[in-house]
Amino acid sequence: MAIPMTVERSLDQQGPAALTIFFAPSSKDSQSPAPTQSTTSSKKPSDHSPFERTHVIDMKHKESSRILEEFMRVVDGKQVEATESEKEEMTNLDEQRERSDSDRAQVRQVLLKQRREKAIIEQARQSVEIQKG
Repeated sequence: MAIPMTVERSLDQQGPAALTIFFAPSSKDSQSPAPTQSTTSSKKPSDHSPFERTHVIDMKHKESSRILEEFMRVVDGKQVEATESEKEEMTNLDEQRERSDSDRAQVRQVLLKQRREKAIIEQARQSVEIQKG
């Protein structure tokens, strides 16, 4: 079951690091759907009203896993396991990332070799110029 809510995080680097959860009424006739994302310095939900209650999570000096734990506790969320097709997609993405890393390393080696060769050729040209001069 979906929980209608708006989640906003503060942008002010000098102020509190707050993640505010605005819980919308669960009735199907609510005035407007919750926006998909919001980042603001406001304490009022930007695009969604009315709201039943709010909860603020202090994120300052907390790891993302601790913030997620508190969020899941507040919204009474449950972890959903990935489907087989999602697991397969994640495996494919991991394999693609590994290939990309390998390709990047190979390209870097080729570029370094070309730069070394160019430096050697330039040094040889300078030696020839000095001998001619």
